[in-house]
Amino acid sequence: MRLVGFAGVELVAVLGVTLQFLQSGDPRFPLLYFTVDSVVLFAAVAPLCWRGPTIPRMALLESSVAGMLLSALVFWGGIVPVNGMGAPNLTLILANIVLHSLAPIGGLRVLLQLPYNAGARGRSRLALWGAYPVLYTVVTFTLVARGVEPAYAFLSVNRVGLLAVLASSTAALVLYFVIAFAVDKLVRRNRTNATG
Repeated sequence: MRLVGFAGVELVAVLGVTLQFLQSGDPRFPLLYFTVDSVVLFAAVAPLCWRGPTIPRMALLESSVAGMLLSALVFWGGIVPVNGMGAPNLTLILANIVLHSLAPIGGLRVLLQLPYNAGARGRSRLALWGAYPVLYTVVTFTLVARGVEPAYAFLSVNRVGLLAVLASSTAALVLYFVIAFAVDKLVRRNRTNATG
């Protein structure tokens, strides 16, 4: 990918996060959202991968892209049909479009254009992928234990009950890993086609 295209995707990521901080339709702190955290992780790791795609960097980049794709699926498939897009707050609507459409597509495009090193496999790769969503879950539940309402209703024990929170957290984590494996397979196939 040319540097201009890469920079454009970085700007889209920064724009989405900035819009989320500027919007006034959602009172929650933006970094409570897995979506925002995934985009921030992408924006932080992608330039490092562009300079030198090491195995840990690429695993973190794949993790951020899998997180953005998971967020997009949950947003468009579950949140929008129930709650809408954030109307009448235009800044929130734009933030949602950028964070749940443009950023995941751009992130996947960047990932597919970077040189790929298939070194880490098995448990080490699983650990690298899993570190981010597990850390997010631990931080979220720690904040909930201290009285902070989570960003997502399906993570709120007060709204849906403990069993539903555990079930939805487990389902989200499983779906995340399915997406991460699919992204990794796509990246590997893309690199094989590009080099072979």
